[in-house]
Amino acid sequence: MSVIDEAKAKIKGRRLKLVMPEGDDERIRAAAARFAAEDLAEPVVFGLDVPESGPADIALVLARREKMTESMAARLLRKPLYRAGAMVAAGEASAMLAGAANPTARVIEAALMTIGPAQGIATPSSFFLMQWPDRRLVFA
Repeated sequence: MSVIDEAKAKIKGRRLKLVMPEGDDERIRAAAARFAAEDLAEPVVFGLDVPESGPADIALVLARREKMTESMAARLLRKPLYRAGAMVAAGEASAMLAGAANPTARVIEAALMTIGPAQGIATPSSFFLMQWPDRRLVFA
């Protein structure tokens, strides 16, 4: 069984919400349709049409950035990556999938400002996996 097949088996049928804030990209819309069709996740897809944030979302951002004002936090949450991160932090989604239309640094920055690192983690990291029938490549 491949790494990707193992990951799919772990999430299949769990109805986890996956927020995908790059919905203006056709690849993301196609991936969202596939997640739903294969019962791997309930995609929440948006792009520049960012869902409205409320006081609880603003409070989450303010808790992470002590020098930020409420109006700055509200403005930040109008940006797709930050709104998606706030949705994960608030429990509105289980995970965020991004990086197809935004550079890794912007995705990590948004996640740090909204979700924050897990306890005991000081340095964020990322990777992506490319898999073919006869080989796998991990880029980190």
